[in-house]
Amino acid sequence: MTKAKEIVLVSDSRAVLDKTGEALQKMIGSKMANYRFFIDPKKFLWELLEGRLSYDLLIDDIDTLEREKFELIGIIKREERFFHLPIIAVSADTSATFKERGRKEGVTGWVIKPFESQCMARIVRLTTGISAEDAPAS
Repeated sequence: MTKAKEIVLVSDSRAVLDKTGEALQKMIGSKMANYRFFIDPKKFLWELLEGRLSYDLLIDDIDTLEREKFELIGIIKREERFFHLPIIAVSADTSATFKERGRKEGVTGWVIKPFESQCMARIVRLTTGISAEDAPAS
């Protein structure tokens, strides 16, 4: 049996938390994924840098209040031990300039707000390699 993928979301938006949880429901139920979320990006960063947390995929709502949009991604990607790990950015900004800056910071993929749970599920599967065929039917 394949080890479950560790998926972490950082967001202070109830809508993003709800839609992401809904998107991951089948993957979690079939033990293909484990999911944690953090409302406080400082708490997430502390746990990550202290080695108390690991992830296979980070989903970062970069529209979160109280920080510069790419601040968290920049800190993580400067750490060699996390450089290779994928990060999906969630944002309402769709401009080419914004996406180019994200790519330079290390963003792997994008989900544009507002989004449907199927969109998030699809990008999570593509990024982690979780197969839709392996998930039980609902």
